Amino acid sequence: MQKYRCYMPATIILILLCVNIQTFAATIHVPADQPTIQSGIDAAKDGDTVLVADGIYKGEGNVNIDFKGKKIVVKSQNGAETTTISCRWTENTRGFIFQNGETHDSVLDGFSIMNGIHDLGGGIYCNNSSPTIKNCVIAWNRAAENDRGTGYGGGIYCFNSDAKIIDSIISNNRAESAYGGGVYFDGNTIIDDVILRETSFKPSLLNCTISDNTGSGVHIQSDASSEIRDSKIIHNSWRGIICTFFFSRRHPHYKL
Repeated sequence: MQKYRCYMPATIILILLCVNIQTFAATIHVPADQPTIQSGIDAAKDGDTVLVADGIYKGEGNVNIDFKGKKIVVKSQNGAETTTISCRWTENTRGFIFQNGETHDSVLDGFSIMNGIHDLGGGIYCNNSSPTIKNCVIAWNRAAENDRGTGYGGGIYCFNSDAKIIDSIISNNRAESAYGGGVYFDGNTIIDDVILRETSFKPSLLNCTISDNTGSGVHIQSDASSEIRDSKIIHNSWRGIICTFFFSRRHPHYKL
């Protein structure tokens, strides 16, 4: 009997910790609690959920939406069919931005992201961040040409990213320079012979459909050793998948 009593304090502490975690995780409703998706994110703390009601969201606070490095879930209430981010073909306007070290704990779930225009990622932009993007439709976005005449990632652009893109449709997007009409993955680990990271980045496309994009369906550049699994890549105007700069461990600048 005595030995069971020894376990009681530890058990009580664990129960209290679980209760506290559940207590402090909040659900912020948009637009009931906050008027825009961005204001919902701004009000959220790590572990919270921003739950977005059905509707078409546009204008300031509902485009160029920045997760700001938070480990939160931004989720539509009833899925991508009923919840749309409309960028309205406005220059330098995307749906979502991940640029503050977001991890797989930063989750975007169940949105249609449409009519964005930007030279780097017309729909979604990831820079040195690795969010989870799932159950989304990224369509009719455009990577416009910049001053150098290039535009990358009509639907999604990821640089130095381990982003997971799951159960999503990426279709009818356009890259003016043909670099990743649907998706563009880049991972420069070597610049001027200086190794920035010894292991390659590995963004993922899992159970996705990448179709009817103008340009290549998926463009994998430099050292972004992507995982593409259980996906359909069809009816794109250029090649389905393009991989450049194949990099091996025998490279003279690679340190084992």
